[in-house]
Amino acid sequence: MFAILGWWLALSVIGWASWPLVARIFEHAPSKGYAYARGAGLLFVSYLFWITSHLWGVPNRTAVLWAFVALIGLVGVLIWARHGATLREAWRQERAHILIGEFLFAACFVLYAVHRSYDAAIVHTEQPMDFALLNGVLASTRMPPLDPWFAGASIHYYYFGYVLAAVMIRLVGLSGGVGYNLALAQTFALTVLTAYGLIYDVLRAQTRADLAGQARFWAVIGALALALASNLEGVLEGIKAAGWGSEALFRWFGVPGLAETASTHSWLPEGLWWWRASRILTDVRLNGQGVQLITEFPAFSFILGDLHPHLMALPCLLLALAAAFEGYAIARQGWDRSWWKAWQTWAIPLIIGALGVINTWDLPVGLVIALIALLFGGIVSPDRDKGRWVLYALAAVWLIAWSILFFLPYYALVRLPVRGLGFATLAKTPLRHWGLCFGLWLLPIVGELWASRTAASDAAWSRERGKGWTFWVAWPLILLIPWGFIALVGGWSRAALGIFYTLAKGPWLILAQSALLAALLADLSACLGLEEAIRDDSRIFARLLALVGVGVTYAVEFLYVRDVFESRMNTVFKLYYQAWALLGVAAIYAIFRLRQMEGWPRVFYLLSGIFLIACSYYPVAAAYTQAKGYRGSVTLDGTAFLQHSSPAEYRAYRYLLTHRREGEIIIEAPGESYVPETNRLSAWTGVPTPIGWVGHQIQWRGESEVLRRKVDIEYIYTAPDPLTVKALLRHYGASLLYVGPIERERFGLDERRLAWFASFLPIRYADEEIRFFGVP
Repeated sequence: MFAILGWWLALSVIGWASWPLVARIFEHAPSKGYAYARGAGLLFVSYLFWITSHLWGVPNRTAVLWAFVALIGLVGVLIWARHGATLREAWRQERAHILIGEFLFAACFVLYAVHRSYDAAIVHTEQPMDFALLNGVLASTRMPPLDPWFAGASIHYYYFGYVLAAVMIRLVGLSGGVGYNLALAQTFALTVLTAYGLIYDVLRAQTRADLAGQARFWAVIGALALALASNLEGVLEGIKAAGWGSEALFRWFGVPGLAETASTHSWLPEGLWWWRASRILTDVRLNGQGVQLITEFPAFSFILGDLHPHLMALPCLLLALAAAFEGYAIARQGWDRSWWKAWQTWAIPLIIGALGVINTWDLPVGLVIALIALLFGGIVSPDRDKGRWVLYALAAVWLIAWSILFFLPYYALVRLPVRGLGFATLAKTPLRHWGLCFGLWLLPIVGELWASRTAASDAAWSRERGKGWTFWVAWPLILLIPWGFIALVGGWSRAALGIFYTLAKGPWLILAQSALLAALLADLSACLGLEEAIRDDSRIFARLLALVGVGVTYAVEFLYVRDVFESRMNTVFKLYYQAWALLGVAAIYAIFRLRQMEGWPRVFYLLSGIFLIACSYYPVAAAYTQAKGYRGSVTLDGTAFLQHSSPAEYRAYRYLLTHRREGEIIIEAPGESYVPETNRLSAWTGVPTPIGWVGHQIQWRGESEVLRRKVDIEYIYTAPDPLTVKALLRHYGASLLYVGPIERERFGLDERRLAWFASFLPIRYADEEIRFFGVP
């Protein structure tokens, strides 16, 4: 309990100290950015440490980090001294919003931490890798952090999310095993809090004062739904478990394994049922080989418990959307010639640029939304000075440049093995699967768009009906542009093959997506042309989020980023994850508007409510399943399980953690991806080993050096003469040779072989089957 309270208090202090600064950055937001203060404050503190450590060698110490917190607090005090009246007025007007946000954050943080205490063990999927990188940051004396699975090199992956977690662990003074699980709780609570603030600001930007209570209510519902609701496959799982529905229905949906699962005739399915919702799609190649795609969403990620970049970036992505909305407000108001002096000029590129080093996939989407928001703000601005477009162009260049320049030390060192763009000409998503993934959000978006289109009182669509051509021009263009790009870059034959394959498989998805994109563009065109007195800025921004959200899911039907997987699996995974957040915010806005309408649009409002309730089944049932009914022992230490499953290994881990020396390098058997028993000591302590999980290192660095290290390390354990062993140990700067259960089994190391090692390497530690041999 002390760990939970200490973490909450430390992060709250950061948030409270940062709010005056954050309020200046988000000065156009109705809430003055209070809900963003914790996430933004932690980002600012972590960035100050990271950049000063990179440039001037500032050490990775607790006192240093608290000094940066104090610096942010000092800036806050100075701002309060000058703008205290504005902040006090914000507190008076938004007291209910602020108090709800405080309660929401505390409740989400504590409840999720309690859930993790029943499922704390770091034992599956990407968790050992995530723990390794987190401990790599904690064990590094300075930035860049050392890679514990590639001794002598810095981490070659987007790692800044682990810096955010490590900063909090150091500030509170916790072990890595406890910090891992509380970092997950922090990510969950910040996701909900930031989404709450963003949705509230979007709803309140154009809402009458008497609707503020409704805005707060739907901001809470929307934030919880964005983090906890499932896609519609989760609903099918509950229906199947209850014994409802026919087998033909489940086969038609085509979710792998769903139709074959036996009904339990209870509220809870059996086995690892909740995994299927994250693997809805399968691409089938011409040779009949299937490639399963990843369709994760936040609720699945929080239940799984991988502290992975795509999850850690979620609060920052939402913060970047809030920054984009602030950019829209600034551009709409119009800049003077001293625009570069504003807090936002520096903070917005920093916030959006952080996406690139937390989860690089999010940076292009964050930049696109921010740049379009600036453009839209310029279009609706009452400033008609022709020179304003020069300022807007400079602002766009500034935003792009500084989002990279702020994190230039990272980009100077990290080279991810991306091989360009691939063409998804023989991979198409069925319309029903897209509906399963995003139907929860698409229903209110489409319903509200349709209701606005047919409402005689809607000013924007009254204007659009006067023109009548935007939709019909946009739709065919949206359909043709991707094929034209493929023909231009990949050749006409490839484009022709893709068109033929799409027609053969059924073009219904891209027809539906392109029609929705065209409708959103038509609505935006109409809204942007309205007079200021009746223009709805909330609607413009919500439409922008929906446009980009649908757009990225449309794009993966044609293109993907080529990586080591050579399929669109990873691209679908990362872009669908972003789309969930964008469409979620847009959908809550749509539900809010439907609530204000009369007549048949209320049907969509009621259906949306039913969908939200139905999709809340999955997080409850899945969390209960994963936590084994909340009946086991309770701990927040993700390493504690090893005390019971392998006591000798646990004692070896504790020995290395407490007796490691600066610059220590340990030799372990090369690891196997997703086998948690391999490379456990380097992962859990941050003491580097020359080669960890081989498959992951190949993803990050390519094959040549990784495979060479693998061969060398294996030879250390099997070499016939001491001179070769010593030469390889010296080559990798090793100070310890480890022999544990994996090494004994893989290399057949019996007591005779261990005695042979001991004849020329001193034993530093021995306990049952464990040995640490020192390197003289």
